[in-house]
Amino acid sequence: MTLVEMLARNARMYPNDTALIELKPSQNIRKSITWKEFDA
Repeated sequence: MTLVEMLARNARMYPNDTALIELKPSQNIRKSITWKEFDA
């Protein structure tokens, strides 16, 4: 299974779970996206 296939599978299986989190501690910023948003 390739990485792309794994990402697509996670998007199908866990559409509302957190996929990625971006942290910028120096700016006190935390952003997260779901698998559904990541796959869009």
